[in-house]
Amino acid sequence: MTLDEAIKHAEEVAGVCEFEARKCAKEHRQLAEWLKELKQLKKQTKTGHWIDHSHEGYVVNVLMEDKDLICKELAKLLKLTRNQSDLKALRYEILDNDDERVTIEYEHGGSRVVNVSMDSGVAMIRDIMRACE
Repeated sequence: MTLDEAIKHAEEVAGVCEFEARKCAKEHRQLAEWLKELKQLKKQTKTGHWIDHSHEGYVVNVLMEDKDLICKELAKLLKLTRNQSDLKALRYEILDNDDERVTIEYEHGGSRVVNVSMDSGVAMIRDIMRACE
């Protein structure tokens, strides 16, 4: 199930429950709002900018990392090394099921896939480096 499907489902259940079980409807509306917020945060993760995120009455300024840019810049650095001079690209992508992965592509046609779901930028770099060894 994708995030969009989960949002749609939560909204549909909230609509059905509205007259029969108000608590159920309220909880599903809240769930839909949280899922929408998660979807927005995942999109902002790719853009690499600061956002205000409120939690329990506090506003926290959070840097959303641009993982695609991190991969492009890391690829430039790795190409300068003897061990990774045949590197073609590091391709970051978010799949339909919201998993995140980086495909390491080499000039000779070989490739490796690295699961980077839920990684911070630094954790993603570590995972990529482990895969390059």
